[in-house]
Amino acid sequence: MAVAAPEETLAKAKALLQEQGLAKAEEARALLREVRERGDKDKQVDAIKMLIDIHLAKKEQSEAVQLAEQAVGVTDDKSKKAKMLTLLATIHLGKGEGPQDAVKSLEKAQAMFKEAGD
Repeated sequence: MAVAAPEETLAKAKALLQEQGLAKAEEARALLREVRERGDKDKQVDAIKMLIDIHLAKKEQSEAVQLAEQAVGVTDDKSKKAKMLTLLATIHLGKGEGPQDAVKSLEKAQAMFKEAGD
């Protein structure tokens, strides 16, 4: 039995990841539409988090930042807001553009954690 060349195996693996990533992203978008229609803010944040994870896996930090900012605005729960702000800070740091935006997000998160009593 012949073994596939490393380049061929890598190409197949990349194609499979791309295909599955797009399928998961579409599932998350469909879930987000559904929970928005129902007005379920907690589930909206969960669906947005799934999309953030997909964008981060694809090295699409700018899209992940936009989604994290959206999630912060969706929830009324101060603890969840703080957690999303912490994630936003992490994404900012991952972009490598300097710590200013990350520090701002962490300061907001700290204030939210205090308000939530966490």
